[in-house]
This record gives sequence, structure tokens and C-alpha cells, in this order.
Amino acid sequence: MQNHLLFPFPPFTATEDRTMARATTFTNWIGERTRTIWAALRAMEPPTGRPEWRRRSRTTELRRAVDRAEFQVYYQPIVALTSGRVAGFEALVRWQHPQRGLLPPGEFLPLAESSGLIGPISYGVLREACRQLATWQAQWPHRSPLTISVNLSATQLPQPELVAQTLRETGLAPQQLKIEIVENTLAPAAEAEATLHALKALGVRLSIDDFGTGYSSLSYLYRFPADTLKIDRAFVSRLGSGPVSAAIITAIIQLARSLGMDTVAEGVETAEQRDLLQALGCDYGQGWLFAPALTSPQAAALLALLPDLWIAE
Repeated sequence: MQNHLLFPFPPFTATEDRTMARATTFTNWIGERTRTIWAALRAMEPPTGRPEWRRRSRTTELRRAVDRAEFQVYYQPIVALTSGRVAGFEALVRWQHPQRGLLPPGEFLPLAESSGLIGPISYGVLREACRQLATWQAQWPHRSPLTISVNLSATQLPQPELVAQTLRETGLAPQQLKIEIVENTLAPAAEAEATLHALKALGVRLSIDDFGTGYSSLSYLYRFPADTLKIDRAFVSRLGSGPVSAAIITAIIQLARSLGMDTVAEGVETAEQRDLLQALGCDYGQGWLFAPALTSPQAAALLALLPDLWIAE
């Protein structure tokens, strides 16, 4: 075979053959070690694409947020539909994340539930809401008593002794605190029945939130000593578009009245919805028509501007 190299290499000597063999062995060893070290380093990197790692990372952030008190309480007015009076507020939690800004509850409460952090978050909201309402009530002592509603899962109810201590320390009257329980947590939390009765014995009022959307039996209305049924926004948003939502809301209102409860409609966004709810006999409403969720200074400014009245034009 003809050699086509312009400058062909001379043949290796025996010594050069041994040297090349050693160099090849050393090169192969270096390559193998490099691959091993690289694989180890890759294993040490956070697997950012893995949901489990992201969940652990966010849980760590959430735990740090609890320790640093990064949660803020917002207040959405609850309005008497017949008089336009501000009857109270619902306390809504937000997370002031140091990098991502203000986060709504849907961004972190499910993780708080599954990670066991919902307890300290809920108690922090409960305590701050009670303290704030007591402050407002002392600031405007001649106005009608307000209520503060705090939404809790039936599986994460605070112990009655803790609630009683919170009321004593903040100076809030028990009847001014309303604990809201989401309807679809009632069925799997039947063991909470004794706790709810103990809370009721303290004078605290109880509300079933999102009524009509869960799977609980109507028998729970007899077993759980509720004072209020909250009509879910899914029904309110369809008012005026057909007879079905109006019929469902009418049935909820009549059921509540027959059991000695009042009703609150969530998600009221238009004057038409407000007027229809009032005509159907709903007692209270909350939603953007009246006001969004407000910071504490904003809610105080509202109370100062309208000491006992809120009129939605």
C-alpha cells in the first residue's frame, strides 16, 4: 500500500513503544477518573427539574417565612346588603416573599397544609386579626360592633384554650370572632365536632364557607353548630344569566333561615348581583363591588371615612 503522507513518521523503537503504551494507559486512567468525578459533581447539583426537590426547597422557604414573620393580613369588608353598613371583615393572608413579592394564598397554603406549617400560619393570622379588630373597635367605640372572620381548615382547628387565651390577650369579645370552615373539609374531619362545640361554648361564631360546592351531607348542618352559610362565588357570578343560580341561592338562603343562620354572598362584583341578592333575601355580601382586600391602614381609612356606613354606587 502506497504511503500518501508527505512526511511519513519513522517507525517507533522498542523504548518508544513502551513509552506510548504507558502514555495511553495513563490517558485512559485520567479519562475514567474525570468521568467519575464529573458524575459525582453532577449528583451533588440540585436537580432543579425534579418536583420533589422543588417542593423541599419551597417548604424550606415557607418554614423560614414563618420564623421571620413574612406573612401579612389583609381585610376585605363584609357589607350588610339592606343598609350598606360595614358589618365586619374577612382576614386574608398574603406572603411577602423577599424575591417574588406579594403572593396570594393559593401560591403557598396548599404546601403549608401538606407540610404541617398551616398551624403556625393560621394561628398567626387569627391572633393578628383579633388584635387588629380590637384596636379598631377601641378607636371607634360608638360604632356598631364589627366581626372578624378567619378561614380555617376543619382539620387544623386551634384548641379552644388557645382561642380563649388569644381573646383575653387581645381584648376582643368572643362574639366578634367568626371562624370559617370550608365545607369540603367537614366530612373528613368529623372528629372536629367536639372542638367546634367547645369553640361555640366560648361565644365564638362559626361559619361554613363555600357552601354548596363540597360533598358534605346536610346532616352536618345539625351536627356542626354553625351561625352562617357563605354562598360560593361560583353561584353569585352566574346571577342574571339564567334561573339555575338564582334557584340554588334561594334554596341556600331558605335553608339557612330555617336553621336560624344568616347568609353571606362571596364575589359580589356588580350592582346587578347586589340587587338580586338583596331581593332574594341574602343578608351580607363581600366582593370587589364594595372593596378588594385591604391592608390594615387602608381598612382603617375606610372606617374613618365611613364610621358606620358603606354605600356602593
